[in-house]
Amino acid sequence: GRKCSTQLDAGRRVIGFWSNGVKLIIELLQYSNTPLKLLLPLKSIYPTCYIVYLSSGLVCQFNCGGDMIIEQVQVGHFAVFAYLVACPETGEGIVIDPADQVGLLLDVATKKKIDKIKYIVNTHCHADHAGGNREMKERTKAQIVIHQDDAERLANPSSLALQIFQCEASPPADITVEEGDRIEFGQQFLKVIHTPGHTPGGMSLYTNGYVFTGDTLFVGGIGRTDLPGGSMSQLLLSIKTKLLTLPDDTLVFPGHNYGTSPQSTIGKEKQYNPFVR
Repeated sequence: GRKCSTQLDAGRRVIGFWSNGVKLIIELLQYSNTPLKLLLPLKSIYPTCYIVYLSSGLVCQFNCGGDMIIEQVQVGHFAVFAYLVACPETGEGIVIDPADQVGLLLDVATKKKIDKIKYIVNTHCHADHAGGNREMKERTKAQIVIHQDDAERLANPSSLALQIFQCEASPPADITVEEGDRIEFGQQFLKVIHTPGHTPGGMSLYTNGYVFTGDTLFVGGIGRTDLPGGSMSQLLLSIKTKLLTLPDDTLVFPGHNYGTSPQSTIGKEKQYNPFVR
């Protein structure tokens, strides 16, 4: 695709118009003088989607035009990706896996005019993804959502996990979901895909063009299965029958920044991921 490269300072913004008429805005939220390469477009129809690759790690947040606000933010000390997903028409949104740095996430929400966080959605029960739940709930009054098979583990993490990840336990879930349920915010929604294997209640969240895969599928990798409740056979079955069957151009948003890029596509993972080829 077409490429552009530039240098951005913290707080700077670059605005461009491409041949399809879509306006692109990228903001750099932290660090400085970071080389940025933009590859576009991933989709041939509006809204156009973009992937941002940064040579020194993810410091620029992904945006897609038109139908949904999606902000990918790396938080904490374990390369966890948290996501702010919102309806641009109403300003209502959700936060996925607020592992840490709740203040940063709320600052991003304010900058993006996300006026209300309706739900805190955990892709699974592990403390490294739920460590910010309590503070986020206290500050936003949002309800915590998790798959029904991970609800008990969310509210009762091991003391060792809390010590390792240096976080506090999440409050119990307010809402439990299962396969096929819709998590609605404003005029948008994400569909629950139950993808067990990393945990019994691991789930991915899908809407046309995008899937948030938690610790089920990474860029070039998969989630670990050696923790309580994990199953390699179940994880591979989930990936092959429920994720790799999505359209090839579906953008994959993983739960950790473990790969060569912060996002991928289903088509790329089918072709290049050594664990699922």
